[in-house]
Amino acid sequence: MVDEFPIDNEQSRRAIELLVDAVAKEIRPGVLELKLAASTLRDLLEDPSPQSYSRAIRAFNAIDGETRRRIQQNAQSAAMVYCTKSGRTITIPQAQVKRAVERQATGLLGALNFGGGLAGKKTPGGR
Repeated sequence: MVDEFPIDNEQSRRAIELLVDAVAKEIRPGVLELKLAASTLRDLLEDPSPQSYSRAIRAFNAIDGETRRRIQQNAQSAAMVYCTKSGRTITIPQAQVKRAVERQATGLLGALNFGGGLAGKKTPGGR
């Protein structure tokens, strides 16, 4: 059974949107894994079903490890800018992150959680 990832709040949706943007910036001619990952992440936003979630995980994990780490770093940078400008935080449910980390540190949920860098932390200014 596929773990469900609840996309029922603005923070989760925004985290996925930032990840889609980071993946899209890495797209290069001839690298289909990146196009597929961006597409399946967009599909996940439109249809947050277990099947969409499973497809997004498989597509994201098909990207080579170095590129996934770069995507994660770019998403984290974008999230920091977003949090600073909006005064909000982006938090992914920790139970989901823990299971993802146990499976693969650079997996989809690890990237959505930006390596744990922003989960539960306050933005500058104490918000």
